[in-house]
Amino acid sequence: VQWAEWGTGWTSAFVGARPVKAGYQMATCRRASEDELPEAPEGGRVIHVEYCMYCKFLPQYLKFRKAVADRFGERVLCFGNHEDTLQQLCRQPKARLGAFEVVDVKSNKVLYTKLGSGLHITERQEWMDQLFDEIDELCEKD
Repeated sequence: VQWAEWGTGWTSAFVGARPVKAGYQMATCRRASEDELPEAPEGGRVIHVEYCMYCKFLPQYLKFRKAVADRFGERVLCFGNHEDTLQQLCRQPKARLGAFEVVDVKSNKVLYTKLGSGLHITERQEWMDQLFDEIDELCEKD
């Protein structure tokens, strides 16, 4: 693939390929707005998941995030590996090696950690249900 900048947009050497500059600009704008986590919805929570990319824990994170969305809808927001939150929680901007940790952002309470047990919460639905019950209790406190 050969890229050339002609006029206003970038172009691919492939015939009929779309210019990629518009997508590039949109990605940089989106990245700038993701610096801060949003506020929790009323009666809800923001959950942060630290997961190790080197250990290929992304599928477990996606499974967990989908389960949170299925159970809570928009009431509980789930984010993963947010640099500012990681810096605040574990004093480094990157996820720790082997980590899969679920934290309530408002209270900074660790709800689950793989570092201590060696087990993923996504391995059993009953473990996720227990965690979701705990998140439900946190939502009801407010």
